[in-house]
Amino acid sequence: MVKRLRRNIMDTMNDNTCSLAVHTVHIVHTVHSSLREQQCSTSDRLR
Repeated sequence: MVKRLRRNIMDTMNDNTCSLAVHTVHIVHTVHSSLREQQCSTSDRLR
């Protein structure tokens, strides 16, 4: 579903906006992953 959504975004936007959107998605994914790692390590410490 995410891939299809991203492809739709690419189809409707020009190259500059498209690359910016992909870059933003990448940043959000990276931040989300690091937050999840922090939560995991915190719960490990509580245990």
